[in-house]
Amino acid sequence: MIFKSVFLVLVMFSANVLASEVSLYDAKIGEFKSDDEKSVNLKDFAGKKVVISMVYTSCQSACPLMIKKLLKIEKKLKEESVNAQFVVVSFDSKFDTPKKMSLFRVSQGITNPNWKLLVGNDKDTRFLSNLLEIRYSRNPEDETISHDNKVIFLNEKGVIVQTSEGLSYDSKEKVF
Repeated sequence: MIFKSVFLVLVMFSANVLASEVSLYDAKIGEFKSDDEKSVNLKDFAGKKVVISMVYTSCQSACPLMIKKLLKIEKKLKEESVNAQFVVVSFDSKFDTPKKMSLFRVSQGITNPNWKLLVGNDKDTRFLSNLLEIRYSRNPEDETISHDNKVIFLNEKGVIVQTSEGLSYDSKEKVF
């Protein structure tokens, strides 16, 4: 009986360790289109620290605040001499296009070329949001999207190392 209990604990521990080392880059996700009309695969970010979040361009409330949060994180990382790639993926594959993402970039004051604003198809967008544990749903009446507000930090291997939830950012919050 003790042997079975120890074995079960070891199996559970091993599963947790393996799960914590799963790379998003190993997931079978298709390509996304960037705001500069280029095809992008998540594997393209391998070898870089990545800050990733999801928004949609017609959002008038939470999404602009998420971009402000990301800009604050970018400023902090720059102060700490940490190079990171910023990736913003649209929830709204129905209405957002690379052109809309490009206009969104300008309207939100995103000037650094280390940002990629991406749009994918419904299937790949949903799959990525599930991997990032970011829930969302569309209201069929007015087409608005209710969603979690999360920023996910990936190490150079594409493994999630940290999640920041909510719309505000405390500059004392450790990143990477």
